[in-house]
Amino acid sequence: MRAGRKAPSDGTQCSSAWRIDEAGLIAAVQTQGGETMAIVEVSVVPVGTATPSVSQYVAAAVRVLQQQGEIEYETTAMGTILDGDLDKILAVVRVMHEVPFGAGISRVLTTIRIDDRRDKAQGMKDKVASVTKRLQG
Repeated sequence: MRAGRKAPSDGTQCSSAWRIDEAGLIAAVQTQGGETMAIVEVSVVPVGTATPSVSQYVAAAVRVLQQQGEIEYETTAMGTILDGDLDKILAVVRVMHEVPFGAGISRVLTTIRIDDRRDKAQGMKDKVASVTKRLQG
């Protein structure tokens, strides 16, 4: 079995996470502290649109984030960065991925990058502040 975590014996709250076992299968494990916080970058790109512009589809996918209201996000020129509970983020990314299909697109390319740091809480603003501090000092 690859790296997994034991459930704490001190009564600390745990939540489910996943690991890969010796056979390469996904199995549930317990992690300490409840939510699994992550920073995720997602890019939803419809393929085969009538014009090269995809901004209307991007706006519709970002609207999903506006409506859900729980996940902090920042839209950039190359994608959208989400900050929060990994399970919630992955669920909303699934909805974002479906948006272009609902607009009549037959093919969608969604790219997801996950920064899942478990040794300390660190959001996207914290990461930027850390780099800025090093640039100034």
